[in-house]
Amino acid sequence: MARRASRRYPRNAEGPATNGLEDGVAHDKGRTSPGRVAGTSSRFFGVATSTCAVSLLAAGLAPAPNAEASDAFFVAPEYPNENCIPEFTVGGVTNRLALPPQMVASTVGVPVPVSGTPAAQTLVVGQLNGIPAKSEIQGLLADCGLAAADWTVTDDPVVPPGPNDNQVEATLDLTVVAGLLPSNVTLKVVNSGGIQGELLLQQAAACGLDASADPSTWERSDLATPVGGCIITNSYGTTEQNVDTSLSTYQDTLDILEGLAQAGVIVLFSAGDEGSGGCTPDSVGRVNELAPQWLASHPDVLSVGGTMWVEEGWDGEPFNPYSVSYVPGTRYVNVAWQDTGAGSDCTNTPKGGTGGGVSGIYPIPAYQNAVQSVAPADKRGKRLVPDLAGLAGWPTWIVVVPNPAPTEAAVRGTSAATPLTAVGLAHVNAALTARGLSPLDNAGGSLDVHSVFYNNAFSSALTDVTEGSNDLFDLGGYSAQAGYDLTTGMGVPNFSTLAQLLIDAQTVTYDPQG
Repeated sequence: MARRASRRYPRNAEGPATNGLEDGVAHDKGRTSPGRVAGTSSRFFGVATSTCAVSLLAAGLAPAPNAEASDAFFVAPEYPNENCIPEFTVGGVTNRLALPPQMVASTVGVPVPVSGTPAAQTLVVGQLNGIPAKSEIQGLLADCGLAAADWTVTDDPVVPPGPNDNQVEATLDLTVVAGLLPSNVTLKVVNSGGIQGELLLQQAAACGLDASADPSTWERSDLATPVGGCIITNSYGTTEQNVDTSLSTYQDTLDILEGLAQAGVIVLFSAGDEGSGGCTPDSVGRVNELAPQWLASHPDVLSVGGTMWVEEGWDGEPFNPYSVSYVPGTRYVNVAWQDTGAGSDCTNTPKGGTGGGVSGIYPIPAYQNAVQSVAPADKRGKRLVPDLAGLAGWPTWIVVVPNPAPTEAAVRGTSAATPLTAVGLAHVNAALTARGLSPLDNAGGSLDVHSVFYNNAFSSALTDVTEGSNDLFDLGGYSAQAGYDLTTGMGVPNFSTLAQLLIDAQTVTYDPQG
């Protein structure tokens, strides 16, 4: 982009020197109990970080070897202006690898048309030891023709955050969110010191709930924005294998999630970037063992997996992102995200890809009963992950990394897909409440966000992803297929279509001839 000078990125101990491409993951490092998470983030190319599950691209992206992508193509949007065309030079070759948020959003029906004045909403973004770089975010969005919504940051008074180790993750989340929100949303950031349940508790407080009260007493009327509701989005987690369900902190976390659901708060978590499991070290997973990410696997959570875009007619062959430029006007399709040579927190492979699988902890919720046959026969009857998907792989998201100097980076991961999904839901609820209709919630009724996405009546709002795999370790992971699958869930939402379907469903018309 014209505003910032290019620079040579430093050599990182985890991989070779890179120029522009970065990689970030939604999982954790160093977590030994169900309450403590020390860093799940998104993948990004080109900037070295220490504790955020961030690694560097060593070679090239290789999509999962499934032939023939879906026919559900879309036409790649144009860059918004000349100041917003991220270009990265690698080996003397310059390519366009990253997109600003509104380009990705346009492919999923955001913004959603609004008729009337929507009710106030709250959106709370959770961070573990990460403060977003506000000036860098505002500058980037301004270059791309977007005005950034302002936000407040609240530090957890009980578990104070440590060093700003996860600043890149926080900056990614707010880059995705701040330029896309409808005007009726109050944006908040909660930063905690690493205990997942404590982070959720402070996010509940940011929604307006009493964090000192028993979560079982929380009600929607207690929210700061009770009509429009509250949405929580988190890009942090760990494999289920690292969860000790005997600890009191585990039960405390479940109580908080149940209380949030009772109050109608929609809670989103990234499905993770380590595929279906089988990753080492133990802080991320265990070799030869499949497991989904937690808390994405909790039934009260809306879990978000990842896709990547490939050209229509893709035959499954690997491609190197250094030699592939994003081209507006190209017919792209979504496939399940998997790449290789990109670096990972897994010590046994350089691969990365969308999380997904079958929970070993939670029984299957009622909203998944109709799709439970997707699970292997010996795992049926358990919660399936993810529910939905969004862009996580190529093309990447453009982010300005603040340290040691403001530097553009191309970032990928389900940590980007998850806040984008939260933004889309905020737009849907704005369109609904502007008409005096009830918004989506998480309270278990007909407008429960899970019930809606698993309801065939709303299937036209979902692009089915039928190609790709999250089997990173040759363990018999999972492949995308028609209908629900354990890589991209029910598919990629179009939020404008969803809003119209929900408006139609809640609007009673009288036909004198009928």
